[in-house]
Parts: sequence; structure tokens; C-alpha cells
Amino acid sequence: MTKPLTRESLRQLVAGMAPAAPAAQFAPVVDGSILTVLAELMGHEALAQGLEGFAQEGAQLAAALRANNTDHRQLASMVHGFAGLAATYGARRLHGLLVQFETALETHSQPPPLEAFTSLLAETTRLLALLRPQATTVGLQALRQGGKIQLKLLWIGGHFAI
Repeated sequence: MTKPLTRESLRQLVAGMAPAAPAAQFAPVVDGSILTVLAELMGHEALAQGLEGFAQEGAQLAAALRANNTDHRQLASMVHGFAGLAATYGARRLHGLLVQFETALETHSQPPPLEAFTSLLAETTRLLALLRPQATTVGLQALRQGGKIQLKLLWIGGHFAI
């Protein structure tokens, strides 16, 4: 491999060394286990804010792709950044589609249909909102008044906490 390195040449090098990845269309739309881990690491509030930002950035990227008046390198960089976010939040199928968009932009080849991105983005953001782990009070409540103790049993990240 020679310099300058490009994303495509690195992908080809790594593809020759790594086992074949499953096709993007067979990947789950959202890997809920990643959201559970993120909720434990970041906290529920920070995760909710991150997912809101993810939806907003996705809408901005869709608008930029639709307008198609941005430099291809800049657009590829935007797609690459959003693909990283998609992977971070467990949006596996969207990540795979974005990699296809990025490669097409870098090689000046035909990208997947824009409708494929916008519909998958809508499905992904809807599922992320539904699957986002939430701290939920499920029982054991009493008020600490007159000698009574208040207990809350919470379901957090797949575990009960008191």
C-alpha cells in the first residue's frame, strides 16, 4: 500500500484480511443491546439527548443529499460522520447503507436511491425512540411520612435497582 491513503484503499486492504461481513440488508435495523450499554454508560438523559441530535443530523444529511449541491468530498465526509453515529447507536442497517453512499460519492459512481436512505432513516429513528431504555418505576412505593419508607424498584438497563 502506498500513500496517500484513501478510505477505499483501506477498505480493500481490510476486506482482504477480515471475514466477510453480512450484507447490510440482512443486518438488524437497530441493535437494542448497544442502546442498553449506552444507557448504562451515558445515563438515560444523555442518551435521549444524543438520539435527538442523531435524528436532527440525519434530517440535515437527507436535505444535503437531496439538494446535491455540495462538493462530493464534503458530502462524503458528512456521510462518513453520520455513518459513525449510526454505528455508535446500533443502527446497523443504516450504517451499511451509509457506507455504500460514501463509497459511491468517493468513487463518483451511482449511489443507492435517496429514498432508500430517507425511508431507512425514518424507520431507524422511530425504532431508536421506541427501543431506548428508560428508567421506569414499576412498584414498591410508600411515602416516608409517619414512619413509612419510600422504595422504588427501577428497571434500568436490564436490571432491577432499588
